[in-house]
Amino acid sequence: MAKMKTADVKALVDEVIASLPHLKNEHVILTVFQEIEGNSAWLSQYRILCNALNKQVVNQSIGRWTLRALGAESIKQVSAKGTTLTQTYSTLCFR
Repeated sequence: MAKMKTADVKALVDEVIASLPHLKNEHVILTVFQEIEGNSAWLSQYRILCNALNKQVVNQSIGRWTLRALGAESIKQVSAKGTTLTQTYSTLCFR
């Protein structure tokens, strides 16, 4: 059920990831947030999703869908710099 609710978040994450080459680094979730914030269409979509689901659900889903799309594992939560969309994100480790 939760996956169904966040399917639109997954679609946004997939679109962002598809647009970026060489994303496999530990800070990729931060990069996804920065790309969303820097693209007016993606930012509009992000805001619509936040209104529909709430910001916490959307931000957690962005992290979860990013790590799943890239086959990564979460290492630790760190402070986000360079974006106003989230205060923290998970660094990733790739299998």
